[in-house]
Amino acid sequence: MVANDSQIGSAQMSRPRPAPEAGERGLSLLSLLGDPNTALAFMFAAGGVQGLLYMGIPHWNVARPLIVLAVSVVACGLAPLVWLSRRRLRSRSRHLLLGIGTAATSLAVFGGGANPASMSTAYFYFWVVLYAAAYLGSVASVVHLAGVGLLYAAALAMDPTPEFPAQWMLAMSALAVTTLIVGTFASRVRQGSDALNFQALHDSLTGLANRALFLNRVECALRADGALSRAEGEAERVAVLFLDIDDFKTVNDSLGHPTGDRLLTAFAGRLGRLTRAVDTLARLGGDEFAVLLESGPMPQTAEDTALRIAEMLETPFELGDTEVSVSVSIGISFARRSQGSCEGLLREADLAMYLAKQNGKGRFETIRPGMQEDALKRLALITDLRQALHDSEFEVFYQPIVGVRDSMPAGAEALVRWHHPRRGLVAPAEFVSAAESTGLIVAIGDWVLNEACRQAQSWRQARTTNDAFYVSVNLSPRQLAEANVVEYVARALRRSGLPPSALVLEMTETCFMPDFDAGLARLTALKGLGVRLAVDDFGTGYSSLNRLQTLPIDIVKIDKSFIDQIGRSRQDQALVQSVIDVTRALGMISIAEGVEQLDQYNVLGELECDAIQGYLFAKPRPGPDTERTLLRLAAHRAPSDPDEHEPDAAKDPGSSPDGQMAAASPARRDGRP
Repeated sequence: MVANDSQIGSAQMSRPRPAPEAGERGLSLLSLLGDPNTALAFMFAAGGVQGLLYMGIPHWNVARPLIVLAVSVVACGLAPLVWLSRRRLRSRSRHLLLGIGTAATSLAVFGGGANPASMSTAYFYFWVVLYAAAYLGSVASVVHLAGVGLLYAAALAMDPTPEFPAQWMLAMSALAVTTLIVGTFASRVRQGSDALNFQALHDSLTGLANRALFLNRVECALRADGALSRAEGEAERVAVLFLDIDDFKTVNDSLGHPTGDRLLTAFAGRLGRLTRAVDTLARLGGDEFAVLLESGPMPQTAEDTALRIAEMLETPFELGDTEVSVSVSIGISFARRSQGSCEGLLREADLAMYLAKQNGKGRFETIRPGMQEDALKRLALITDLRQALHDSEFEVFYQPIVGVRDSMPAGAEALVRWHHPRRGLVAPAEFVSAAESTGLIVAIGDWVLNEACRQAQSWRQARTTNDAFYVSVNLSPRQLAEANVVEYVARALRRSGLPPSALVLEMTETCFMPDFDAGLARLTALKGLGVRLAVDDFGTGYSSLNRLQTLPIDIVKIDKSFIDQIGRSRQDQALVQSVIDVTRALGMISIAEGVEQLDQYNVLGELECDAIQGYLFAKPRPGPDTERTLLRLAAHRAPSDPDEHEPDAAKDPGSSPDGQMAAASPARRDGRP
């Protein structure tokens, strides 16, 4: 509040503040007395002032007025000292001061003598036991009550009268009942307060520290580490591990949230057994956890902890009748490499964790220079992608697919491009990963599918292509995982009027890996629409040749990496030959990707590949340019100028660095021009 007030303008500072209402003053006083040290100072001040007033009443007969006056003056003098040192007083100091108060009250009782004044002075004992019961706990209040009883008896024994035993018994009975009632109430209040504090600083599901407590521990560790570093050098002693359970949403969606909660609890229990007593373990929210390491050489200690966590997860979790195996992605940041703030340290660990997920999950990554700048660039890219969808900044380019036997156009692959308002034309390699991770790829892919179907039908109606011509559209793993992907495809066909046989859906081998059975079911449903399916970049993923027979695939596209060396490497040529032979035996079509050289085209013809796609015939171009290319290929004519329709590779975002454009289309394999 002080910091905020200091920034207020002078006009606001000169404005008088309204007087607090009576209720507000009462609440402020109660809040003030909620501090035990402040209450102790108030008790000494009130006791001293009342003692002085007591001495000023003329009808009291005090046997030893100087003692009572001295006790009152001492109490008044102690009050400001206690107030000034209230921020440094600890529990032991409070017990000592309360003992001094008990002794002072006993001296005042002795000063009253064998008169009613001693009984009146004894009422100050109530303050002692009330304070002990309210602020010091049950055991402490009993100890102070016993001390009061002994000192009170000693004070009365110095001036014995027949009435004093009854006076002592009456006073102690009242003090005991007061201690019991106030102590019980205060104990329940403390228990409720402790429970609220625990709930405010701990996760309700796992009992681990929450984000607020974890950041507090990190801040304390950074302060301690800074002091040690100044004294002993720049060694790193503090590290934060940011953990995220991989694919936890799949557990929740398939097994239900109660099972997910049991998994989180079991995971927290294993982490608790794995970490050291000096470490702080927290659940930050959802499936995110964090570990604070405050000792040991870094980065070795942090990396060893990450490895032990990975080893711990090799054993599946037994959740009732269900066995669940999970992995975690871990990001590690270190105090010396951070900006010195707890939020900065946690943010850097979060960034490193995100990099671990990008690199395949189930691993750890440490913070590195430039990672935060990369994250900011990625955030800007995602923001621009969302705006691009809204502003229709995407365009579909097409690359023809040509038959090997006759060099006639058999189809065209639809490839998305982004017309960025500042960066110009952006290739998919620069934004597809971000679109996939955020789910924007679903909206982008749906738009590309509809646009490609519309364009293909337009070519058919204009007789640019024949009825056997098809358009090929890529499906990302995220799109194939969508439950309504079949509905999206059917809707695109209905809107465009394109026959299902004229649409080919391409997907990479990795699309089937997360859940092969679910992927196979969706492929079968897509196949039921009448469309054809193709495996893209075959040979770079996890599929084997014998798995092709289990998939409803019509076309196999051989990856460019095998085609590059096909004329020079017997091993690559033999591998391509085996793929072509298997696809032919299974009744599939083989397409070679990335064909850029005439000798590659000739070898593929000898291997009896069905079709090719590459810069040898055409680069990806917008729809109108592709239409001219298709007409040229259908007429078996080479362009009069190689750059008339096909731009330089350096200008095209879909080009490869070593791609070469043939000056003319190769002759037909049947010998005709």
